[in-house]
Amino acid sequence: MRLIYTLIFCISIGFLNDIHSQDFNQVIEEFHLQLKKENTNLEQRFQLLDTLAILTENDNFHPLYEEVATECVQLGLQLQKYERTAYQTISILYYYNNIAVSPAKGIPYAATILEYKDSIPSNFKIGLLHQYRGDAYYFTNQNNLAIEDYDLSEIYFEKGKPPYDRMIALTRFYRAGALSKKGEFVKATSDMQNAIEFLETTTDTFNIVAARNELSILFSNYRFYDKAEEQRQEIIKLETSTKDQLAAIYIKKANDAYEQNNFLAYEQNMFEALDFAKASDRPHLSEPFILLNLAEKYYANQKVDLAEKYANQFFNSDYNKKDFFQNELRLFYIAKLISEKKISAAKDSLEINLIKLKPTEDVKAIYQTQDRLAKLYAQLNQFEKAYQYELAAKQLRDSIETDQKLKSLAYYQTQFETERKEKELQAAEATLELVALQSKNNTRLFYISIVALFFASIGVFIYRNRLRLKKEKQLQLQFAQDLIQAQDQERVNISSNLHDSLGQSLVLLKKQARKTQDQDLVESVSYALEELRTISRNIYPPVLKKLGLSYTLEQLTKQVFKTTAIQFDLSLANIENVITAEESLSLYRFIQEALSNTIKHAEATRIEIAIKRLESKIEVLVKDNGKGFKVEEKLNQNKSLGLLTLRHRVEAMHGTLSIQSNTEGTTVKATIPLSKTPLS
Repeated sequence: MRLIYTLIFCISIGFLNDIHSQDFNQVIEEFHLQLKKENTNLEQRFQLLDTLAILTENDNFHPLYEEVATECVQLGLQLQKYERTAYQTISILYYYNNIAVSPAKGIPYAATILEYKDSIPSNFKIGLLHQYRGDAYYFTNQNNLAIEDYDLSEIYFEKGKPPYDRMIALTRFYRAGALSKKGEFVKATSDMQNAIEFLETTTDTFNIVAARNELSILFSNYRFYDKAEEQRQEIIKLETSTKDQLAAIYIKKANDAYEQNNFLAYEQNMFEALDFAKASDRPHLSEPFILLNLAEKYYANQKVDLAEKYANQFFNSDYNKKDFFQNELRLFYIAKLISEKKISAAKDSLEINLIKLKPTEDVKAIYQTQDRLAKLYAQLNQFEKAYQYELAAKQLRDSIETDQKLKSLAYYQTQFETERKEKELQAAEATLELVALQSKNNTRLFYISIVALFFASIGVFIYRNRLRLKKEKQLQLQFAQDLIQAQDQERVNISSNLHDSLGQSLVLLKKQARKTQDQDLVESVSYALEELRTISRNIYPPVLKKLGLSYTLEQLTKQVFKTTAIQFDLSLANIENVITAEESLSLYRFIQEALSNTIKHAEATRIEIAIKRLESKIEVLVKDNGKGFKVEEKLNQNKSLGLLTLRHRVEAMHGTLSIQSNTEGTTVKATIPLSKTPLS
């Protein structure tokens, strides 16, 4: 008993490391025996549990830790010892997230203590509770909830006096991962850059490596494989990475190779990852994932012997008892079922997996699942379901939203570089003003000559910088033009492919259904065919080339009126003989985007569309009676992809854009110079 009180004293003054290992284990046993006695009151029991939880945690999470720590938290809540209970809950979350690899178990404990956070005086502890629970949500693919917790974590860390800057940087780093899973590439990149910028001012090499690795993953997810590999090579050169981190790097290299259909490189990199994982201090974090991933890929590529080899390694270990790898297990079993030609069972498993994926907003995984379901339903001769999943997969893959995100990223990167150069220019101009002020008191001709020469040098520097900025802005404009042209051409290709390939298949299917007199199938195929034609027209209206811009706009407004009941006033001058086919398509896309913005945000009941032909230019006007918005705020802060798209389309035609908005409505006006000689 004397040893217990001696240890409590040592813990209280920080001398825990001075206790010998033998005494340490003896103390744990004595504490455990003391807890079993029934004559201790609740206060004494809580003190014993709290101390024993610290002991077992410091003993590399002794086997008794989970039992002791969870009871300590429950009793602490009962006794209303919220601050101490918050500390123990943070430790439990760390244990479930990183040691037991069962993150879902820690979430209820965090939820309970956070109900009493007004009684916890430490902003740091509250911030850490939200951060660790956010990690648990992230590990269990609950990305929206993870982001909410990371946002709250950042708020509480900022309340520190002074703010906990390192923890803020780490929170942004972790949030970037969740944002990336949701497909929010621009926000994820911004968070990651902010985190790296701060971490590189510290000696925290572990998290610097981790953040750069996460940035490489962001690049990989959007197929910037060269940039991702550059980041990874820089990390490897640092020679400060842990074996856990190197395992994670080679796993991603392997996945990139698989995405590019290079199975040999996938195998080589995954074997490298497996070697690093086995040699690491915490092999349970990555080795089971590698084993399941290898088994899944070997089944998918009909290499059954190798698949069974790595599957057996997984199932003969303790890893299969963890709930952390349930998603990888589902993918493994699906690949195994397909390999064994159990198509119906594989289809059912994929349906369940799709339901679990949808709340995560993991766009890539959802697309891959829909695509595989389409193929499996086709093998089962259930063509209607196969068509539904194939169409859903194509829409997700080729969606305009993805194009906008990629365009937004390019715009963001260009703006970042431009702003940096402008700051350099402002600094140079400030230096020039300071030198001019100092030279006023110097009347000697020699010094005046020196100053004049200095001014000339600075002037050349400023002039060259302005030329460079001008060139960068021209490159930005050219990039926007090329991107828009590529997007329009891709839409034409997609529309053509849908019409010529899938459309013809559906027409043939409809004819066959009529022959069999299956009226239900005829109606289903007719509905699918009409949906396909609607999608194709939205992507690229074929009447634009055949009947001109005015007729196409009339059809567009009629279609919008049917679905929204918005009234339209059209005043469309005949400009077909003064614009090129490319300009006609760009003007149609411009008006279509303006209408889309109005329908989504303005709550308007009437829209006016006018096209005027003047001597050397044309004017396009889209005006609504909606609720309006703050134009400068949206444009300056790049908050609206729709407005940026309008600006880029007009700039691509060398025109000017004017947007005026108030509570009575919004007016969007584009002035485009004529580039084509009028036809007689």
